[in-house]
Amino acid sequence: GVVAGAAAGSGGTAAGASGSEPPAKFLVPATGPCPEFRDGYVMFAPDGKERRVLLYTSGKKAEKRGPLLFSWHSTLPNPEDAVSWIGQSVIDEIKAEGGVVAAPSTGYPRETRPWDNTPMGAQNVDGDQRLMDEIVACSVQKLDIDTRRIHATGMSAGGLKSSQVSLRRSGYLASVIVYSGGLTQGDMPPDQDPSNPVAAMILYGGATDISPVDGINYTDASNRYLDTMRKRGSFAFLCDHGGGHSVPRDSQASAWRFLQDHPYGTRPSPYAIGLPSGFLRYCTLPK
Repeated sequence: GVVAGAAAGSGGTAAGASGSEPPAKFLVPATGPCPEFRDGYVMFAPDGKERRVLLYTSGKKAEKRGPLLFSWHSTLPNPEDAVSWIGQSVIDEIKAEGGVVAAPSTGYPRETRPWDNTPMGAQNVDGDQRLMDEIVACSVQKLDIDTRRIHATGMSAGGLKSSQVSLRRSGYLASVIVYSGGLTQGDMPPDQDPSNPVAAMILYGGATDISPVDGINYTDASNRYLDTMRKRGSFAFLCDHGGGHSVPRDSQASAWRFLQDHPYGTRPSPYAIGLPSGFLRYCTLPK
């Protein structure tokens, strides 16, 4: 289902040209002191609760307003895993643009799963999302990031988390990359802003992509998430890389291109008529 040149000319400017920004009501002010933005671990304190976050940033405003990309780690907490799924060259590009990659550490070290509102994680709490709000507010304050370019990614528990926040923070997220994540049976996160068509690229590893923690079948979870996103009017598609429970290294360039081509409020997707030439061969648009 690849149409050569379908997205020709899209370089993250398609929707940017219309200048749509997330509504101000979703971009809430910081509730704690904003740390200095630099490479390495810093502390944020949403609602007075301290949280460690690994930042990848030059710490400098650039000519161009850069993006903010959240990275959610998997069950064995290691925020540095951001490099293996996003890719060092992509991180370098984000830094050069005056943007930031923010990789939170879990606030729930005693739970089986590290993130709130994921299976076997803390339930009915909003700590991670409030941390996101704080990071967004501080990124605007310190780096003047482009609020049309706020994205999320993650793998496994982090993929489940990215799926959660695509709905729980649909007020400002533009697009997400989900690796071995999705929604489990009966899981319906509250949708913060059903009018924002958060775009989703959903990667999983075929029949052997099963959670080593609790047996979640990621083929099922990915398909359930695809259906949920399409029902709400999001552009979403699946990529079955067939490599089991892993992040395929060849996905990084296409994933980054997808995020750049889907800033806030992009409708219709430039990929709606076909994925761009050179895109991952194992991605398919829903029939």
